[in-house]
Amino acid sequence: MSTIKLMVVKCVTALLISTVMASSLVAFAAANPHTVTIIDGEKQIELDTYCTTAEEILDDAKINLTVGDKAVLNTNASGASVLTISRSFPVYITVGNDTKMVSFSGGTVAEALEKANVTLSENSVCNLKLDTVLSKETYIDIVDVKYVTESYEETIPFTAKVEYSSSLEKGKQKVTGGVNGSRTVTVKKTYKNGVVTDTETLSTTVTKAAVDKVTVIGTKVTKKQNTNKNQASGDTIPYSSINTISSLKAPASLTLTKSGIPTSYKKKVTVEATAYTDHSGTRCASGVLPQTGYIAVNPKVIPYGTKMFIVSKDGKYVYGYAIAADTGGFIRKRPNNVDLFFNTKSECRQFGRRDVVIYFL
Repeated sequence: MSTIKLMVVKCVTALLISTVMASSLVAFAAANPHTVTIIDGEKQIELDTYCTTAEEILDDAKINLTVGDKAVLNTNASGASVLTISRSFPVYITVGNDTKMVSFSGGTVAEALEKANVTLSENSVCNLKLDTVLSKETYIDIVDVKYVTESYEETIPFTAKVEYSSSLEKGKQKVTGGVNGSRTVTVKKTYKNGVVTDTETLSTTVTKAAVDKVTVIGTKVTKKQNTNKNQASGDTIPYSSINTISSLKAPASLTLTKSGIPTSYKKKVTVEATAYTDHSGTRCASGVLPQTGYIAVNPKVIPYGTKMFIVSKDGKYVYGYAIAADTGGFIRKRPNNVDLFFNTKSECRQFGRRDVVIYFL
């Protein structure tokens, strides 16, 4: 019996030793290092390590991650381990007047917006397509765009015209018309972030036509006028008794002969005159505001402040008492000419350019 017990003990001991040796071999095999390829941007590192997780491998390689960086451990087709590091970069997202920055390590615009908790509405317009892949610092602009169609009524102002008629007695006027019109204007307005940035006119419909105001001034001289009611005072008539284009107040001393010329003047000249008008608010060269009676001259020929009496050579226009107050644009090519101020473009077109007689007072 002693011999049998001894043999059993030896067998058990041998079995225990075999088990321990096998376990040690397995543990030694598991502890063998393996190679991990670390890709960090343009850098690539081969690391022999016992570590098996991304965090352990980074710690073993002494590689630090910053906020937003990502590290992904994968096995390639040949079975080798590859640890890819995606470094973060700033993405600036502007919505209206607010801008926020997120640290992003790569992906699409849609993913960057999701990370920033930005939701697009049906009116949102993004400067980049949502599937655009981002790999560097990027600015994303989101604008809220709305299109609104509106209609409004607009006044059509009437035009004032002056006409001269030889069939109407001199000194009389006839006024017709002078009614504003109206039209409906339809526009499309573009709002960006609540502010109108563009207005496009879609249509204009006249709902009521304007009627021009026409003032007809008589130029016909009757026999009765020729006899002159002021004949009792001699062969002169007061300036105030005639109709003139000029609105300037003439001195009381200015009197005219029955034929319509000043009874006293220094000299007279015949020059070419051009009609013009200007309602821009710009003052004349002498500082006064434009009005009928203030005329443009070449100041080297006719000094500012010179007082005159002007009639057209054909007798159709009596411009009247005038003062040199502005510089004409004609002084280089026509230095002796003058420009006569009229109230409307219609009057300017009717007068055009014609010879006038200037009496220097």
